[in-house]
Amino acid sequence: MPPSQGSYLTSLKSAGKFDYVRGLLVGQLVDIQEDDPPFGKTPEEIVLDAVKKYDFPVCFGFPAGHGGVNKAMVFGAPVHMDVTAKGTTVRFNA
Repeated sequence: MPPSQGSYLTSLKSAGKFDYVRGLLVGQLVDIQEDDPPFGKTPEEIVLDAVKKYDFPVCFGFPAGHGGVNKAMVFGAPVHMDVTAKGTTVRFNA
């Protein structure tokens, strides 16, 4: 995730977009190229830094996006998400 993506997260935070978030699903982060000079943080660290003041679970590696597995997501539907040390369970209540 290049710095521009980190800036995008900062913009979302500044606009109050995370204020009502109850859980964050981060899709598969593939083909990440290191900047020159190196940015110094992993994509996961960039996301966690952006949302560290909030008290909601964050799931990384959700099988949606640009990876080999691309599960359908139901946008706007209620979602139940459990994030534990053993893994994450996501259930769309469509």
